[in-house]
Amino acid sequence: MTEQSSAIQELLSQYCYRIEMHAHSYPASGCSRLSPEKLVRLLHEAGYHGVVLTNHFAPGNAEWVDEQLLDYAAAKREGEKYGMSVLFGTEYGCWTEEGHCLVYGVDENFLRRASVDDQIVFSELYQEFHGPDRLFIQAHPYRDDGAPFDPAYMDGMEVYNMHIGANNRIHLAAAFARKHNIPIIIAGTDLHWKEQIGSSAMLTRVLPRTNAELIAILRSGDYLLEISGRPLLPFENV
Repeated sequence: MTEQSSAIQELLSQYCYRIEMHAHSYPASGCSRLSPEKLVRLLHEAGYHGVVLTNHFAPGNAEWVDEQLLDYAAAKREGEKYGMSVLFGTEYGCWTEEGHCLVYGVDENFLRRASVDDQIVFSELYQEFHGPDRLFIQAHPYRDDGAPFDPAYMDGMEVYNMHIGANNRIHLAAAFARKHNIPIIIAGTDLHWKEQIGSSAMLTRVLPRTNAELIAILRSGDYLLEISGRPLLPFENV
């Protein structure tokens, strides 16, 4: 037991940066109970070094763009107080399909272009906007009434969604990811309120300061996942 604990501690000393990969703030996400400033401050106090802000977004809602931009700007300003990395993502939901997709590598141009067509489906979204500077990760694929997307139109899967108010059927997501050799596996808290903080994290050797750096880490597979304080090897455990 002592040898195992020592090995884990040695591993964690190398992957020493904790990043929240799925977080929502208010008012950009009406379901959240955390302002951007409070969300960042609480994560900092809980020992996180970075967060990807992934507020809800849907096509046909151009007015949501400004709210996303304002929340992100506020979160980033707060993060600068603590030296935290605050990156810009979104959780995209198409009206025509059940399911959500975490998009990493977001900017204002993407949001404004992707907000136009309210009849777009995920395969079309992926084909139009996917590229080396952007990743599409399906969120909580087996939540009620949900189902996995075609693996041809996803870069990865949020196998471990730790939202405490939903049945995410993690075992089914893990089985699907293994069967289809999904290349990127992540864990996200799906953070909406303070009691959830600490449920999950991505652990990295270096702290990504830009979307490009985050995407490079995810593509490389050189990271660990953390669930309730316990490390996981993302590919060995799926």
